Amino acid sequence: MTVTTPVAVNLWRDGPLSMSASDSTVPFRFTFIDLDTLQPVDPEVVIFESRRIPEEATWTALTYGVDAALVKDDVGEYHVDVVLDSPGKRVLRALAQTLTGTPLGSATTQAFAPLVAA
Repeated sequence: MTVTTPVAVNLWRDGPLSMSASDSTVPFRFTFIDLDTLQPVDPEVVIFESRRIPEEATWTALTYGVDAALVKDDVGEYHVDVVLDSPGKRVLRALAQTLTGTPLGSATTQAFAPLVAA
């Protein structure tokens, strides 16, 4: 069911909390829940954004249906694998919108890539 009313958005890191030097890919999952029915729903537009702070002033965005890296797992459930290939902090957010760009909900989290000795 596609929704055009406000939704609750949950965003979390999936998998182990520690990273190894050989694997810098970290899965992030997010869900959209209709605030009236409390059921999983699909917004008309699903966007995942990330940026390194403070180095990057603009967001890198992935849009479901356009970017293959943003994957739908089930109704209202999505994931993206984020490559944390350089040390520092990243801000990540999942957004729900209508086709006209009206925001329906969002969630934000942070990820830290450690400095790994060579």
